[in-house]
Amino acid sequence: MPRSHVLILLALSLLTVSLFLGAAALYFRPGFPLDDAWIHQTYARNLAQRAEWSFLPGHPSAGSTSPLWTILLSFGFRLGLSPYLWTWLLGILGLWCMGLLLESAARRWLSFYQPHLPWVGIIAVLEWRMVWMAASGMETLLHALILTLIAIRLLTAAPRYLTLGLLCALATWTRPDGVLLFPFLALDALLRPTPSSGERWRRLLNLTLGFSLLFGLYLLFNLILEGHPWPNTFYAKQTEYLSWQQKSLLERLGLYGMQWLHGALLLLFPGMVWFFIHLWRRREAPLHPTSWILLAWWGAFFMIYLLRLPPYQHGRYILPLLPLSLLWGVSGLLLAGRVARRKWARIGLPAWRMSFALLLVLYLFFGANAYAQEVAFIETQMVDTARWVQVNLPPQAVIAAHDIGALGYFDTHPLVDLAGLISPQVIPFMNDEHALASYLDAQGVQYLIVLQGIYPTLEAGRKVVYRGLPWPYEEMPMVVYRWR
Repeated sequence: MPRSHVLILLALSLLTVSLFLGAAALYFRPGFPLDDAWIHQTYARNLAQRAEWSFLPGHPSAGSTSPLWTILLSFGFRLGLSPYLWTWLLGILGLWCMGLLLESAARRWLSFYQPHLPWVGIIAVLEWRMVWMAASGMETLLHALILTLIAIRLLTAAPRYLTLGLLCALATWTRPDGVLLFPFLALDALLRPTPSSGERWRRLLNLTLGFSLLFGLYLLFNLILEGHPWPNTFYAKQTEYLSWQQKSLLERLGLYGMQWLHGALLLLFPGMVWFFIHLWRRREAPLHPTSWILLAWWGAFFMIYLLRLPPYQHGRYILPLLPLSLLWGVSGLLLAGRVARRKWARIGLPAWRMSFALLLVLYLFFGANAYAQEVAFIETQMVDTARWVQVNLPPQAVIAAHDIGALGYFDTHPLVDLAGLISPQVIPFMNDEHALASYLDAQGVQYLIVLQGIYPTLEAGRKVVYRGLPWPYEEMPMVVYRWR
């Protein structure tokens, strides 16, 4: 790839992330749009400063969903950098690498695609949810980068399955759902054409060896910390959202579809369909049948989250699928232009492309506005509340809270986690408020900190000692209640 293209994508990555950060600063102040980002920061700080894997100092726990992301964040603390600065630098680097990865893949897949500007990479770094991931402080973009790298390396004539196995295990260290890709990689190893059956089994053996090495360490890591093979979030989130799992499949599919096809991706969906129609007609290797295996993995990944968790926060759990979707969609759009013959197609395709470009840019600004509002909510309700608690509550007062990220970072009080991330013992009864009340009494809890209305029974009749700034979401302020 020309050096100018590399610099263009770097400049755009800096520009788009800066747009989001600037929007947050103008709206209220810079920060992270999710309280979970502070969970990672707290684990990273304790790892760097205390050499322990803990949220509460001195109490090891498996509350971090992404050990790899936590380790990367810990380097910033070791270097003495601001957690904001280091985290956003990692996000910009991730966005830049994603643009380079998708651009280079498009040039390998499509021999006719040799433009003067890296259009596929530009689309990647302008897509508003890609930028949101980069500025979120979360592991989502890192996870997406590893999964996309695996997919692109798999779509070569002779992939190295040992490397793919290692990368798949590394994806699991980033989020537990990374393990889902392994059976599809194994399927490719067995189905990819080869002169001998022995070669198929060698591929599978290499894949398994590479995967088992790091994945075994991941399981051991969680077993040592909590006595079970997965992080606490794996169990807690599924229990917390049982009500979502009781909705009809059609309703869940509709909600996920509306969240997923939001913005310019809506106009790329036909391109994604055309890409696979083209593959079906041409049956080009190695894109065929490996692309179909990857599509099956894409669908399985999407369906698992559709069945288990709601699509809140822009559907962040399925956002790792976004880069590959963009690559398929843009490739289909380019391929459609190559076969356009009729007059309506020659007119329609430019209109399609112009509409896509317009939506891409418009939603970049809409996304920046949404990001700014989300940051303001976390700063006013979580961060400011945690700072108030640190200054105003008795030093040894035991606190129960549902959103613990900012509390863990800015406050030093003993903490009981109602969401089960660092208090996994509450997971079996976390949806039973009467059982939670008895548990809080048994733990000697003195203050309850929750968003108003999420625990009506626990909150009923409690004295309010602090209420978060009623802005920008007046209906759900963070409230500190006197429990005892």
